[in-house]
Amino acid sequence: MKKLSISFSAIILILIFESFVYHIILKQSNLRSGIYNISDEQVGIKFELNSSGKFYFITPQPIVTTAHIKSIEVGMSPRVNYHTYPFISLVFDPAGATLIENAFAKYKYGRQTGLIIKNKLVSVIESSSTSSDGKIIRDGKLTIMSSTFTIEQLQEWKKEIESEKL
Repeated sequence: MKKLSISFSAIILILIFESFVYHIILKQSNLRSGIYNISDEQVGIKFELNSSGKFYFITPQPIVTTAHIKSIEVGMSPRVNYHTYPFISLVFDPAGATLIENAFAKYKYGRQTGLIIKNKLVSVIESSSTSSDGKIIRDGKLTIMSSTFTIEQLQEWKKEIESEKL
């Protein structure tokens, strides 16, 4: 009986050590700029969204990276309810647009992805915030618009993405 409890303890220690090493490796990972899936479970790399105190777990395999971005537009939206909002539009090549569409195809509402720039989670994209038909991308373009960002922040994002593409 004693052998069984030692074996069981050894297995537990191995599992704890493996989990610890896995999380250490993930915490030290640098992700390329791109769009990543957000895990529904606490699996992946833990990122804080823009120093907001909200944390998300990002799966380390990107949906798309900056390699798929053809161009980037930054500007102000037309008036919506008497307000204009800063926006950034990422225009993807056909392969990148297809990858994003496929990632969201199964989910009309509730799917979350994260925009990572320079190893920071800067925006969470939800399928419920897309058009009425659930499409997240139109004509190869993904637009993120929010009153939370300034036009200067979005211009900085654009520079960072473009510098990583080089």
